[in-house]
Amino acid sequence: MDDRFTIYGSFTSSSSYKPMLFLALARIPHSFKTVNLKTGAQKSADYLAINRYGLVPALRHRGLTIVQSNVILDYLARSTGKFEGVLDGTQLGGDWLPQRLRYVSIATQLEVTVLA
Repeated sequence: MDDRFTIYGSFTSSSSYKPMLFLALARIPHSFKTVNLKTGAQKSADYLAINRYGLVPALRHRGLTIVQSNVILDYLARSTGKFEGVLDGTQLGGDWLPQRLRYVSIATQLEVTVLA
């Protein structure tokens, strides 16, 4: 079972950017596999075997495949313990995750989302 994080995504996707930014800021080694959205690679049989929804990003870690950027961020925080994340089921520092997601969205200027 591979302990390294592997992100499948596109550099043109703001949803892919968020987990890449998390891993870079946390200085966690990871792999990135490009899914070319312009050529429709997200709908190929090979990628649909990874993410049946045909969307980016997808994260593979320890035999798990996790999709949807916000769920991926939650998993990364909990599994790494970085940025106040914990794996033992306790809260992520209260409102930590929604606040950080909002800041990441604003900082990238790719999407601005108000999370309640």
